[in-house]
Amino acid sequence: MDKVEVWFADNKGFKQEKCSLCNENRKLVAVFPGGKTTETNCDCSNLIHIFVPEASELSMIKFNKRDSRYQSERKFYISKTYIPSKDSSHRDDYSYNEFKLCQIVDEFNESIKKLHEDKKYDTKIGFKTQEECQKYCDWLNIKNLKSSDKDELDED
Repeated sequence: MDKVEVWFADNKGFKQEKCSLCNENRKLVAVFPGGKTTETNCDCSNLIHIFVPEASELSMIKFNKRDSRYQSERKFYISKTYIPSKDSSHRDDYSYNEFKLCQIVDEFNESIKKLHEDKKYDTKIGFKTQEECQKYCDWLNIKNLKSSDKDELDED
């Protein structure tokens, strides 16, 4: 059984820079006449979610089928349970404990963009190197930024 390191895009949350409008706990505090006080979370307390390369080690078993018309080597990947990092957007989703790969690829290119559009919700695309996975993450982050900008324009 061989060990294979695979890189995938994980959606992680990062703290924003604190603004000057809120207190040290990132709360907006309003004091009303009569002494009543109210607090609410400041927008700067929201995490910014971006895709970053994350590594996973998989086990690979190779099978050879010889007694048929099609002699070929088949590769099967067995994954360890994937537990999201504490900063992952899937942290509170207890159903998300299995790492599912739709394909392991060598490089990020136009065909991977199509593969991304066709993959199922709960699957990942695996990359053989961190560098190629970073290219994929960069593309996903730009795509999500454009999507969120479009959503904000639609709200206006």
